Amino acid sequence: NERKSKWGLKTRVMVLPLVNLCAKEVVSDHSSSPGWLCCVPRELYRPLLEAAFTNCRPLAVGELVQRWPERTLRAGGRRQGQSPPNRLCVQALLLAVVRGLSDKR
Repeated sequence: NERKSKWGLKTRVMVLPLVNLCAKEVVSDHSSSPGWLCCVPRELYRPLLEAAFTNCRPLAVGELVQRWPERTLRAGGRRQGQSPPNRLCVQALLLAVVRGLSDKR
């Protein structure tokens, strides 16, 4: 469903970059995370996690993974020319997964 805005731009093309830009801003301030983590819609977890990885925010990665709303979590897959994920972010993801597994036993 694509509509043209009054400037002639296709809105569908603009929505995803806008979500990504907002996600980047949200994960950039760790002190505000208790305020937004309690009310994040499930469809925003993936863009937030991607923004946390892309912008090297390991604390946000860990908190998002601990509260992951889906039964499965898929991580990885780089685009061509993209640098490998930050080591601290990968460690935060793994620690959060292990914590989640041990909490559910």
